Amino acid sequence: MDVLELNAIHPAQRDLVGGKAADLAALIRLGERVPDGFCITTAAHHRGEVPREEVLAAYDRLGGGPVAVRSSATAEDLPDASFAGQQDTYLSVTGVEELLKAIHACWDSLHSHRAIAYRVAVGVAHESARMAAVVAHLLDDPRFAPEKGDRRRPGAAALTTAPKAAAGILRALARPAAARARVSGEIERLRTHPVADPSSAAELLDLVEEATHAQTRLDRIIWPVVSGLLVSAALPPLLKGIASDDEIHTVLGGMPYNVTIEMDLALWQVAQRATPYREILLHTPPDDLAAAHLAGELPDIGLSTFLDSYGHRSAAEVDVGVPRWSENPAPVFTMLANYLRVTDPEQAPDRRFQHAAARAEAMLAELTRRARRKQAVRGRVTGFFLRRSRELTGLREAGKFAGLYALRDRRRRLLLIGAELQASGLLERADDVMFLTLPELRAAVQRGDDLREVIAGRRSAYARELRRQTVPVALLSDGTDVEALLPARASDGHTLTGTGAASGHATGRARVVRSLASASIEPGEILVAPTTDPGWTPLFLTAGGLVTETGAVMAHGPTVAREYGIPAVICVPGATERIRTGQLITVDGATGTVTIDQPVTTD
Repeated sequence: MDVLELNAIHPAQRDLVGGKAADLAALIRLGERVPDGFCITTAAHHRGEVPREEVLAAYDRLGGGPVAVRSSATAEDLPDASFAGQQDTYLSVTGVEELLKAIHACWDSLHSHRAIAYRVAVGVAHESARMAAVVAHLLDDPRFAPEKGDRRRPGAAALTTAPKAAAGILRALARPAAARARVSGEIERLRTHPVADPSSAAELLDLVEEATHAQTRLDRIIWPVVSGLLVSAALPPLLKGIASDDEIHTVLGGMPYNVTIEMDLALWQVAQRATPYREILLHTPPDDLAAAHLAGELPDIGLSTFLDSYGHRSAAEVDVGVPRWSENPAPVFTMLANYLRVTDPEQAPDRRFQHAAARAEAMLAELTRRARRKQAVRGRVTGFFLRRSRELTGLREAGKFAGLYALRDRRRRLLLIGAELQASGLLERADDVMFLTLPELRAAVQRGDDLREVIAGRRSAYARELRRQTVPVALLSDGTDVEALLPARASDGHTLTGTGAASGHATGRARVVRSLASASIEPGEILVAPTTDPGWTPLFLTAGGLVTETGAVMAHGPTVAREYGIPAVICVPGATERIRTGQLITVDGATGTVTIDQPVTTD
């Protein structure tokens, strides 16, 4: 046969059907939604003759109508050579003769000048290239149809958005307090907005599958957030020759109006109320405390109020499969125990934050004076941007925080579906739904498919992956670890080099933490972790410094570290392996180095 249906292609037939057809077939096997279609094989291309009768029969099975004819070469979609755009695609092909003509044209594009030049450039032999062609049904979906009379050119959306963006940004810069009020009001609306869920699993799944139309009124949040990011990004060029990077980072310390910092300080207040129960909270396993809290058996320390505001958060909170703190507050009890270990009033999180804010305000005044000495106008502009950075940059966490409410609703609906399937005997546990794709879940809901064996295999793989000590920062498409290709950084045996992300200098005992669930940290210890996200930030309030193996200067962890006034060094390869808990280490945020008091083995 010279024509194969896409859903009938076997993984071993890649040379017969080409890269694109093979990949589409793989997606179909995974349960993804792929338009119906068929492939004219490389064998037909090699003979130079379109198998007319087979093509017409396959086209008839599609129901005729408009189709796309796409190249599917054997030298295509390769790990190191995508051939993107090098061979031709024809859209809205209708009718038998047009279809046959498009297939011939698609074949001919294998030998176009650009395809030949690309093969030469990437070292693919011309004689090894074979061409198949994919014919796929064009979807008639109103969601993708242009609106009547819509004749906008490419870029028209940007032209529409630009005035709105400019107005929103200028409005926030002119009245930052009002901008903050709009953000807070929208977050509160999302928190208290009543959400009704249907009673049946099928209806719940319909809601889950629907395209996400956020209930957030984006303009109320996005432009104040963007305004804060813009003014903070403007500071380095504006202060060039006036301030060092460390001094600019100092201005960004103790930053107000950051919802993540407000969360951490709110938890500190819970810890203060929990002081009478200190011994119980320090010596009872967090899982037991969580169970007791959910059962209503613990005294009121303000935790329920805290969870009303922040219970939709967690570590790895953008993963819908991860339980929220409201479902499992064990990590919150772990962090409360860390707070209760603070006995020095000067190390109290609120006091440390106040000190960082005072340093920031003092540095703001000093840099404004320096700018004025250079030039009066520059001084006024610098002062304005520095002040606005203090008034708006803290809002950077608000967008993600607001988006977590939709994720909370999605997770709740999935768990309700899981509970119904568990009751009918199709799942062992309600949260088994997190190990199914949406098409698989649809099959279980509508047809009663029993997928427990599939879930068991995936749970086993997940548990195995959780034991993995390190995860590559980046992989090439062929699986190569990018870091393995980089030259080794020079080291004297006791100095590790990364990227300075928060200014300052701190010496303390290291505490290596790979999981937030076991994150016991003494006041003043240096937190060493693979990575961090907002769920980890309560630990920063008592840590002396931060070292991570991955990250970015503007990511959540380093940003919050700056705002707490603790030094941070990120992107330190193998930090959790080369540093051991209890070692005395020094973190220097200015030089991006971590110094250990004894040589580090490199084997």
